[in-house]
Amino acid sequence: MDGNYTNGGQPYPGGDPQWDNKQWNNGQWQGQQQYWQGGNPQWQAPQPKSQVKDVFCNLLLVIFILQIVVSLVMLNDILSVMQFSGYYNGAYPELLYSGGYVACSVIAFALSIAMIVFLVLDIVKINKAGYKITGLILFAIFLRPGYYIWRAYILGRKKTFPIIYTVIYSLLVAGSVIYSVVGIFRMVFDMAAYY
Repeated sequence: MDGNYTNGGQPYPGGDPQWDNKQWNNGQWQGQQQYWQGGNPQWQAPQPKSQVKDVFCNLLLVIFILQIVVSLVMLNDILSVMQFSGYYNGAYPELLYSGGYVACSVIAFALSIAMIVFLVLDIVKINKAGYKITGLILFAIFLRPGYYIWRAYILGRKKTFPIIYTVIYSLLVAGSVIYSVVGIFRMVFDMAAYY
């Protein structure tokens, strides 16, 4: 017989220690079967990961875009009245208490709360499915445009749409920043021209 055992079931000297507790009996191994039935505490088969639905993620994608749109509308309203003369003739305080601006402020606040809630729910759902969430948490806190791409990466999904969405979202963020900077410079130049 080949291997570490003789016909009597005794191992050869220096045999493999994982087989030393097995015995050959009528053509079958008898004894502990932990190495073949998952009983070894040092080795466990990888747990299958469950499928993650994209409900919260899809809501987040809409919320991310709506936040930028609402902030641009509010910024446009502020920049249109934030001139030196507009501030002193009461246009700026009047804007802050107008119905449209208050509604935009409430919508922006509700979108921020919804974003936090849906991010947490999405991350918890991914964690319960058996995936690692450290990167998702870091992207959600520090680099929100990369959240969708990282999510697709850890779930093993196609990354074409996440990349396209992230590029569009990043361009909107960059556009809103440029628009606000240009508006602030215009306001400064108006104030300089007034004097």
